[in-house]
Amino acid sequence: MRTSPPRPRTVSWFPFPAGATLISCSDGVTEARGVTGAPYPLEERLADWTDISPWEVADHLTEDVGRHTAGEHRDDIAALVVRRTG
Repeated sequence: MRTSPPRPRTVSWFPFPAGATLISCSDGVTEARGVTGAPYPLEERLADWTDISPWEVADHLTEDVGRHTAGEHRDDIAALVVRRTG
């Protein structure tokens, strides 16, 4: 049996110019904690990866979250990295 979502879905529009990169990731990334409890510094890391390919961003993200958490993943880690060309 299929159920309806608890609330209506919303659509948001935003500029996505040529050369821009969009990253969508699971809460396993945004809620990752280091051994000291420090949150994963996603925005800081992404700022360092502006000149690499989307494939490399995904690889760096996976490896870096693993280092940050010392391999103790408490949740799934998923990311979609899309770059607009042209």
